[in-house]
Formats: sequence, structure tokens, C-alpha cells
Amino acid sequence: MPRSFWWSLGLGALLLILGAGNLYLGSKRAMHYRGVIQTLKEEKDESFKTQSIANRGRLVRKSPSSSSTTRVFTYDKQDESQAQEARNSVDNDEYLLSAKKRFEYYQFCVIGGKFMLALSGCCLLFSLIIGNASLRQASE
Repeated sequence: MPRSFWWSLGLGALLLILGAGNLYLGSKRAMHYRGVIQTLKEEKDESFKTQSIANRGRLVRKSPSSSSTTRVFTYDKQDESQAQEARNSVDNDEYLLSAKKRFEYYQFCVIGGKFMLALSGCCLLFSLIIGNASLRQASE
């Protein structure tokens, strides 16, 4: 067998192993971060809904002397907890952004794994063609 046969066969096997591993790990991590992103978005939506419901009941009231609504801001423990939630939501936004970046990175790894698998298929096919051609030459 010619030397190019062994090189292409070895390169194809190496790319097959690397591509399959990259595809497996990348897709697994991408699924994990997709779930994290979905959970963070649901928590953000839920906290926004509960915060807006609490604010509507506490901060807006009808003035007894007129029919207009006036905003009443009172400082209490709820305001303090809402300020803490706002700080946490900033942290959650930063974490959501980093989770999105990681998700995009692992999606890129999946694409890279598919590319390596395609290259390994080409290398293995090339080695089969070379091996078949060398066997034909040897038999003639």
C-alpha cells in the first residue's frame, strides 16, 4: 500500500474521533445552555409580572378628593427587597448574556464537529480509492 493511503486513513480516523467527540460534547453543552437560557428568561418574565402586579396595587391609588390617579411612593421593607431584586436582575442579565455567549460558542463547536466529520469522510473515502487503485495495479 502506498504511503498516502496510510496518511489519509490515519487522518480520516483522527478527524472522525475528534469530530464525533466535538459534536457530542458541543451538542450536550449547547442543550444545557439552551435550558439555562430558557429558565432565566422564564424567571425574568415571572419576576417582571409579579413586580408589575405588586407595583400596580401599592404605588397607584385613587385620590379621594378627585377622580385622577396619583402615584404614592412609600419607603418600606418591600422597597428594599425590590431594590435587591433589581440588583439581582442586573446580575441575572449579565449571567443571561454570558449563557448566550456560551451557547453560541457550543453551537460553533457543533458546526466544527460536523465539519470535521465531513472531512474525515472525505479522507476515508480518499484512502479507500487509493487503496483500491493500488490493489488493482498490484493485480495487473
